[in-house]
Amino acid sequence: MLEGAMHEPANSERFLKIILKQADRLNSIIEDLLLLARLEQDTEKKDMCLETVKLGTVLKASIDDCAIRAQEKSILLELQCPAELELKINPHLIEQAVVKPHR
Repeated sequence: MLEGAMHEPANSERFLKIILKQADRLNSIIEDLLLLARLEQDTEKKDMCLETVKLGTVLKASIDDCAIRAQEKSILLELQCPAELELKINPHLIEQAVVKPHR
């Protein structure tokens, strides 16, 4: 842009879209790093609360949270998880890991 593309509307728009996409990407990385830092800090403060739960139930709740946004973008969400699979996990953290916060 600094080398003259700002005076060419077609190139200017193309470069601005690239800049916007990269800025959004960088923002997403920063948000992820901040979330990890908060989770690490919480883990250091207290023992992680783990529950034995069916993983499919937690993942289904995550899919339900994303269903409307996925439908708006014509994205099909499908869960493939054995119904009997039980794990000792923190359900809230699993949901955070699976579902990217909506901006």
